[in-house]
Amino acid sequence: MNKNPSLCKALPVVKEVLLENNIPFEIKNNGYHIIIRTGSHRYDFWPTSGKWMIDSDFKVKTGGLNKLLEKIFKSPVKNDDPLDKIFSKDIDDMTTGELKDTITLLCDFINKNIKRG
Repeated sequence: MNKNPSLCKALPVVKEVLLENNIPFEIKNNGYHIIIRTGSHRYDFWPTSGKWMIDSDFKVKTGGLNKLLEKIFKSPVKNDDPLDKIFSKDIDDMTTGELKDTITLLCDFINKNIKRG
């Protein structure tokens, strides 16, 4: 079965970001749907459209993987927490290097603070 060309482009990138940062995920529907479970939440992500939703409101959102990761890691932090700098700048204004560093910091945070099944 031939896959959609946009899926062939998007899926490897999404998998790479998630794998490099040890974020657990499941691939469903031949790659058209990715499930990420963190803490008590489930996030559904569709790589070809960049749409996603969280189980707490079931409203489909846009913004791609970056906005999804921003939502996953958005949590109250202490003033002295290194994650404070992540939320002091709009993700749309970040350079590629800053964005990669941010994703790495966020993934480190989730790996240290979120219990896995």
